[in-house]
Amino acid sequence: MSFVPSADLLRDIALCTACIQDGARAERAGLCDDHRARWNLEACMANASDGEDPSLQHLVHGVLTSPDGGVQLLSAFDRQRRALRLVLEAHSRGAVQLPDSIAATVERACTVGPRFLTGGHRSPVPQAS
Repeated sequence: MSFVPSADLLRDIALCTACIQDGARAERAGLCDDHRARWNLEACMANASDGEDPSLQHLVHGVLTSPDGGVQLLSAFDRQRRALRLVLEAHSRGAVQLPDSIAATVERACTVGPRFLTGGHRSPVPQAS
């Protein structure tokens, strides 16, 4: 079954000047960052409620119930970001040739972290030492 976003999300997308809509139908690819994130969250939650993949609920529950869950999650995020930086460095030195779109995606993943870590603003995450 295909995902159908909530009426609230569809209304917000319709009112958003940054979202590109094909006729009267909104599609994920043309959404602004905020609405794409909400679309993804709703899609994950819909999958979890169908019993297919409870990974998002499991993740949130694990972080909230574990005394060091937040630290573990942030540590994993930092390791992934460092690994992506190494991939980007290898690309910039010519050791690896990435298509431009993938290199741009990797660069963005290296520099833009979750908004809750940066106080709600879309700014680069500080580098770890």
